[in-house]
Amino acid sequence: MLAHGLIPVATICLLTGLVAGCRTNLPNDSDPERESVALRGAPLDADEAAWLLARARASLERGAQFFGDAGADPLVGQRLEIWIVRDPMIWQELRASAGRQHLGPAFFLVTTEPQGERRLRIVLGETPSGALPVDPGALAHELGHALLAARRPQHGPAWLEEGFAEWLRVQSQPERHSQLLARAAANGPWQPDSLMERTLLRADDPTAYARAFALFVELQQACGDRWPQLVLQLQPGPAAQQRSAIEAHER
Repeated sequence: MLAHGLIPVATICLLTGLVAGCRTNLPNDSDPERESVALRGAPLDADEAAWLLARARASLERGAQFFGDAGADPLVGQRLEIWIVRDPMIWQELRASAGRQHLGPAFFLVTTEPQGERRLRIVLGETPSGALPVDPGALAHELGHALLAARRPQHGPAWLEEGFAEWLRVQSQPERHSQLLARAAANGPWQPDSLMERTLLRADDPTAYARAFALFVELQQACGDRWPQLVLQLQPGPAAQQRSAIEAHER
C-alpha cells in the first residue's frame, strides 16, 4: 500500500525516534551504512534478517530487470529502509500521522529529512494475529512502490502504481496471477476509465487492486517493450489523456 502525498514531520520524528539507537540485528557481513537496503526498528534475529534482506534484494532485482537494468542498482543510488514496528501504539501513531487510516499492516512512504535528504521507507507492522506481514509477496508489493519512487520524480496514476506493485508480487507468488484476474472479472465486465481516474486505491478494496493488475498486464502485452518506459512516464489525469499516451506506445 502506498501512502500518497506529503508525509507530516510527525511521521519522520516517530520513525527516527523509534527504538532510539536500535538497529535490527543484521547478518555479520552486512554494514547498514553501506547497504542500499537496511533494516530498522524492532530487532530481528540474524536468520530472520538474512531471510528478509535476501527476499527484498531478489524482488528489487526482478524490478530492475523489468526496467531493463539487470545487474544495475535497482534503487538508482537511493537508500531504502525497512522498518519493523511491533509496538501497537507506535503503529497506530505512525498510521495516523501518515494521514491514511485505511493503510494495511505494510505500507510504503517517502520522507524528506530535515537536512533535505530523501528517504524511501517500508513500514511493516504486526497483523491482528501478532505476525509481521513479511511473506515474500506482501514485501514484494511494497518494494514495487519503492522501485517506482526511486525512478519517478512524481507519483503515477494510482492504478499504475498498484498494478506494478501487484505485478512484482506475482513474480514471487505466480499462483496469484490467475487469482487476481478471476477477482477482477468476478462481477462481470468492467470499464477501466473510472479506475484510471481514481487518485487512491484503498487497502480494503481488493477488487480495485485486482483490476489495476489486470489492466497493467493487458497494457504490458499491448505495448510490449515500450511498456516499462511508459510506466515511468504516464501521468495522472483524465482517462482520455492517459489513453492517448498509452496508444502512442502500443505496438
